[in-house]
Amino acid sequence: MVSVVQPIAREVIEWDEYIGRLESPESVEVRARVSGYLDKVHFKEGKEVKKGDVLFTIDPRPYQAEYDRAKPSVDARRARLIWRRTMRTGPGV
Repeated sequence: MVSVVQPIAREVIEWDEYIGRLESPESVEVRARVSGYLDKVHFKEGKEVKKGDVLFTIDPRPYQAEYDRAKPSVDARRARLIWRRTMRTGPGV
């Protein structure tokens, strides 16, 4: 005796389970070119970044303070240079 049944149509999801370890084919080493404290990190570890992406923001306060300290001296020297050029070539030249 042979039994006969109607087939049932349904979605079958195939899956396999494996134990493994993933490793990036490429890695980079990030080195600071200036000193300072990090103010913000603009990426999450393990996420993909592209060339030109901002990775970190360094606390700008020490650099701004140095700029503010040096600017008057630079402005004075620039004015002196302009004055010397004017005196050498004469006004209106």
